[in-house]
Amino acid sequence: MIYFFIISFFLSFTPPLEDTNIRLIYSYSIEESEEGDIFFGNIRDAVFTNDCRVILLPSSEKSIFVYNNDGKFIQKLGNEGRGPGELMVPMSIASNNTGDIIVTDLGNAKIAIWNKTYNLISELSTPHNALLYAHTRSFQRNATDLFYWTMSPDPSTGLDKIRIHKIDTRLEDAELYFSINENSDNEMYEFISGWGTWDISEEGEIITVGKSPDYHLYKFNVKDNKLVQFGNPFDPVVRTQKENEIRIENAKRISSQAASMLSNSNDEKPVFQNIEIDDKNFIWAHRSKVYGEAEEIDIYSIEGKFITTVTLPQSNDEYRLMDIRNNEVLFKVAREDGRHSLEVYEIDYSG
Repeated sequence: MIYFFIISFFLSFTPPLEDTNIRLIYSYSIEESEEGDIFFGNIRDAVFTNDCRVILLPSSEKSIFVYNNDGKFIQKLGNEGRGPGELMVPMSIASNNTGDIIVTDLGNAKIAIWNKTYNLISELSTPHNALLYAHTRSFQRNATDLFYWTMSPDPSTGLDKIRIHKIDTRLEDAELYFSINENSDNEMYEFISGWGTWDISEEGEIITVGKSPDYHLYKFNVKDNKLVQFGNPFDPVVRTQKENEIRIENAKRISSQAASMLSNSNDEKPVFQNIEIDDKNFIWAHRSKVYGEAEEIDIYSIEGKFITTVTLPQSNDEYRLMDIRNNEVLFKVAREDGRHSLEVYEIDYSG
């Protein structure tokens, strides 16, 4: 059984510009239940469809799950296997502007596509190494096209190559949109190293996060080969001892190996949780927070001008911005007690 709760409250902030006032209104949540037949574990990916259904990919499943815009479970897609419509290691999901549902499957080296009525309509094969480094948030879209990101070895150089592909509107093929070799001497690589932290503008510009130490935001025009840096530099956020203890304890529920990996990992968090572009062409850059403090999302114009910061109330829970569509915002939430859920908010631009 999946429980959802509808509450109305406002997440407020003080806008720095007199004519700009944006707020988020809580709408509903999708919660796991140990009494039901779906247990999230960790949520690998989640996005909206064009009619604001929610698609969920739990890390513990070989299937994806669809919920209506009230948070009610309505459909399961895919089962474990190697045949049509079957999945082995689903990594990332997306939905285009006609409501089709797309998933990358690392185990089968393919991209599977279902239409809005949940019929399998296409599968795109990819070389195994092309999806070798496929990761959560591989997909992004703009008003007309769907893109996905991979990183795999380039045989000619021995270096990893980052590639962004554009899937055609017939969902039958994918063409290379942009590629670059990983090379510390290549200045262009600096802007595109933020794994899972990128988006595509209506004009086809790549919006992403650069490397340390400053973690600036960048906009790259593929057609003109023009790079623009914007946003303020931020210091990395380090996990507290208590936060690490909670993470390790929760990881033990998954496996001792997962807990051991966290015990040996760096305490430094990524500076940005994610970047999304809304329907009004604002860039939302969700920053990682200090444990127990408020979540902060910086909003910029598409030209890179800072607009305001939206905050979520202080808590020990960790939020991650997953998607924005039709004036709704989707967050993945990792609770302090180890539970995971999704929360949906409406955007009020009038303030």
